[in-house]
Amino acid sequence: MFDNRRGSRSRAVKATIHAGGKTPDQAGQLSAANKMIRFLELQLSRLFIFEPFPISIQACGSPKAFADSSGIALCKEYIQHLYRILEDRERTLDVLSFSLFHEISRVLLSSWENPFSNHVEAVDELATVLMVMLNQRARTEGAAGYMVQNPAISHALKKLFPDENHPLSAGRAKDVLIWLQDPKLALKWQQVLVPHMQTTLLEKLKAQPTRWTDLSLVEKELAERGRKAV
Repeated sequence: MFDNRRGSRSRAVKATIHAGGKTPDQAGQLSAANKMIRFLELQLSRLFIFEPFPISIQACGSPKAFADSSGIALCKEYIQHLYRILEDRERTLDVLSFSLFHEISRVLLSSWENPFSNHVEAVDELATVLMVMLNQRARTEGAAGYMVQNPAISHALKKLFPDENHPLSAGRAKDVLIWLQDPKLALKWQQVLVPHMQTTLLEKLKAQPTRWTDLSLVEKELAERGRKAV
């Protein structure tokens, strides 16, 4: 409350009001992140066969990237702190996107009982592959390129967040940029991925191979599934 009843001269007063709840900016950040998550869920279900796991946005009470749960819980605090430091929504979505693909890759490899599910470099590489396969190359380049070009900010982010895997560090980002220059990167991973692909996707790849399709693996997998169905 401002009271100037006893004063004889006018005064100019500047007041800043902090309202409870989310600011429009914060609501926009969370909405954009949620939209990205829903897109990933849809695309992953079309690509692979796996035990369903939840991907959600939750309040974690601390600025960490992900909550420890049965699925993937992206922390609101992580989104908001990233946005505050990066000061750009698209750049924040780039970094968030790689964090999500990293976690998704880790969960998929674990569910497939792959021995490299806890190997950060292998998980980063698969995250890069999946982003390429899902036409998210620009996001991958955006996240990795920014971290390499801004090592001071990368260092500040690593000090802020206790999770050693998130966000992508400048050192790991250099590896991502190198992998992106390899035209056969996604092709190299098909031996791991094809056995877990949806049959409809395999049939589509057989009819219309992509640059990363290993046609012999696809045909072999389809033939094996055909024999099992008889």
